[in-house]
Amino acid sequence: MNKATAILYFAKNPFADDKMQRFPRFLAPAFRGAFGILHQQTAALLQQTGLPVFHSHEGNQNGSDFGRRITSAVEEVLEAGFRSVLVVGNDIPDLSKQDLESAIFSLNAGNNVLGPSTDGGAYLIGIQKTAFDAQNWIDLPWCTTLLFQSLLDDLSTDGVSPPHILRYLSDLDHSESIRHWLKHSAHKSAYRLRSFLRILISFAPVEFIFKDPPFISLRIGSTKSLRAPPVFL
Repeated sequence: MNKATAILYFAKNPFADDKMQRFPRFLAPAFRGAFGILHQQTAALLQQTGLPVFHSHEGNQNGSDFGRRITSAVEEVLEAGFRSVLVVGNDIPDLSKQDLESAIFSLNAGNNVLGPSTDGGAYLIGIQKTAFDAQNWIDLPWCTTLLFQSLLDDLSTDGVSPPHILRYLSDLDHSESIRHWLKHSAHKSAYRLRSFLRILISFAPVEFIFKDPPFISLRIGSTKSLRAPPVFL
């Protein structure tokens, strides 16, 4: 196995999250349909890279808050012997194979990588083992509009090349970002996904926001530890 780079795939079961309770019960099929499509779409892209994929979900994460959970997951991948890790969520409908290839190329060249989301967060994080500081990661402003800039500052220290920045993309972590994507996305052919999302935002509360960041899945293989490759059900 190539120990250069591994992918850490965060995937949260929507029915294990209390945000589902904010929707009327009859919308469960639309919620499951929309994020199930995104989950399968992302899974297919990750498999195309040929890299080992470690699957992180609510059944195998450790930590009392998001910062500790993602930090613990990254540590586990790096402790498996990899020199860098690429963290990817699955609510980025416009993520492409080219985006992943660009990130992997930069990581294998020894650089860090950030994919900025349009709301100030990050839809993709690629980090070298030598640049990873667990305490710094725990303290980052996860789930806020300050995340991308904080990551950029953290990875732009003296003597280290600044991270490679990918293109801006929308992640679907609140109702306004869903509306923005429906209006501006070039992927007009994603008919089923767009239909499910239109149903959701038609009934979403005005202030509806996904409190957890962009890592949601349809169904996952439940294991007690991260592993590669993942099993997608």
